[in-house]
Amino acid sequence: MRMTRQSFLFIIPFLTPLTLSILLTFTCTSTPLLAQWVSEAKSQRTCNELNAAAFNNDTDKALDLMYPDLFKVITRDQAIELLHKVLEKNDQFQITSMRCEPPIQTTIVGSRSLALLPISTEARVPGGTFQYISYYLGISDNAGSTWKFLFMKHNPDQEQLQKILPEGIGNITIPPEQQGNFIPDVQ
Repeated sequence: MRMTRQSFLFIIPFLTPLTLSILLTFTCTSTPLLAQWVSEAKSQRTCNELNAAAFNNDTDKALDLMYPDLFKVITRDQAIELLHKVLEKNDQFQITSMRCEPPIQTTIVGSRSLALLPISTEARVPGGTFQYISYYLGISDNAGSTWKFLFMKHNPDQEQLQKILPEGIGNITIPPEQQGNFIPDVQ
């Protein structure tokens, strides 16, 4: 029987520390599943660090968390300008939160680990809040120890993507763009 993440997380509260230790030892030696969970959690945590840096106008940290080969396609100044434009506050649209969710797809291409992370975004708009999902592609060149990110459009420019990731993104597919959700203010 293969243990899934959901079944493992479900049984944790019922285990004694000794039983949990034995189970974790068995899991670590019999399958790379735990290592994958740790790597996925690290990608999500680092992704949220990128969002926090962007929101706090720490552009140096935000740019450091972007995949370096992005700068083969745009300059750092263009990336800074884009960050400021996206987070610009105005009367019509103001992003209030961006939260990276756990990866929904992972793969290995060549020596790179890739993870597609949904970004749950909320923005203030006239009369309410608009919620929508976008995506970051997490890229690790060291088996998940550190992660860097690319913002992924629903239909990425394949030529630019090829310049950034010559080996491609494997079997990762960006879900089709979906209409967001408008939540009206309570009157």
